[in-house]
Amino acid sequence: MSKLLFHKQLGDYSFEVYDDRPNFDVVQVNQIHSDIVIKSHQASLDCDADGIYTTNLETPLAIRTADCLPVILIGRNGVANIHAGWRGVQSKIVQSHELKELDAYLAFIGPHIRVKNYEVGEDFKKNFPHSSHFEGVNFNMEAEIIDQLRNHYHNIEIQTCDICTFENEEFNSYRRNKTEKRNWNIIKRI
Repeated sequence: MSKLLFHKQLGDYSFEVYDDRPNFDVVQVNQIHSDIVIKSHQASLDCDADGIYTTNLETPLAIRTADCLPVILIGRNGVANIHAGWRGVQSKIVQSHELKELDAYLAFIGPHIRVKNYEVGEDFKKNFPHSSHFEGVNFNMEAEIIDQLRNHYHNIEIQTCDICTFENEEFNSYRRNKTEKRNWNIIKRI
């Protein structure tokens, strides 16, 4: 039985994080650390993607994380649930042309590994050569995503969650203990 770890109301939607698969139907994809975003009616475990969007949310959208950033976009024409690991951040998944249809006005970044616990090697910097979000040997993925959101969506409101998946042991964290378990990040209509 999965446990609800976090809940945030976002207008007419609810963002929830569970420690395992919740016991209700969800739309999900086979996540591959990419910049691929697909419409929910195309989504299945046979589809390789890291973002799902819809203009008519009937079945909740799910993405799984274990330190990566879950990013929710709420728009005038629909919603998206995005898995943003460093490869997705590097390829600017939140700026995917498919998401333009949503006319996003709100972004919410859920629980993820925070900068003080996200140590990277010197060679990692080549992945973000123009980024100002390195703090010594640590990288601030949240700040990088926020810049991408602000540069792409005019006047978007951005909210974040200060929970660190590495520090908070209720959440699954690959960096903490190499777990195969994932946090299930769900967006659903209230």
